[in-house]
Amino acid sequence: MQKYALAVGASVVIFVLVLVFGPFALSRLIFNEHIEHKNFSVHSDEPISPAIIGILDSVDANLRRSEFYFNRRKHFIYISSNYFNYSIFSPASHSAFAHTNPFRTFVSKTSIDSNTVTRRGAENNKRSLIGVLSHELTHCLIWYKSGFFHSRILPKWKVEGYCDYIAKESSFDFTEGMRLVFAKEQDASASFFYFTAHLCIKYLIEERGMLYSEILSERVKQDDVLSEIVANRYYPDWY
Repeated sequence: MQKYALAVGASVVIFVLVLVFGPFALSRLIFNEHIEHKNFSVHSDEPISPAIIGILDSVDANLRRSEFYFNRRKHFIYISSNYFNYSIFSPASHSAFAHTNPFRTFVSKTSIDSNTVTRRGAENNKRSLIGVLSHELTHCLIWYKSGFFHSRILPKWKVEGYCDYIAKESSFDFTEGMRLVFAKEQDASASFFYFTAHLCIKYLIEERGMLYSEILSERVKQDDVLSEIVANRYYPDWY
């Protein structure tokens, strides 16, 4: 009985180790090209273009715009050349541009030379690699500052809007987005939600002069901000 219990215990330990460390080992096998630059550790499933250096410098410049910037954090980035490799590590986010957990960022189908990321989807499916990485790594800055679990309960529009604000871009067409906002119409896409969240954060920071920490701590409602934007006919310079 004791030997059986030990065998079962050993099996459980092995299973847990495989569950925890297996994905790390698999990612190292698939993303076997590697480059280090500043506080970025980039891994790819194909040779990494020298253009990545300029891209990472731009990402770093974007992140430094955040009041939550922390330059001693190491960012581990895994860039895919196809949807399949990305989906292996991000099955729940297989149609997103990227997926970030507290340890690593996985990016969907990417062309470093053209600075583009394409997600699996028919519409609003392209963004710049600079924008995608800036967005995802801003999540990391928020987690570091607010705590991972606390940040999970923050209003989604405040988090995603700020990440796009730091990234300085949106996947939704700006002119069409503003038309919908002023007409008080909706678009069912996630891309439009991100656009309106971004617009609200931009308005609060640049027009009201609020700090992001103040936006998080105060009971600001997105619908109220959108109403104010419409009332003031706020039409910002975009990027």
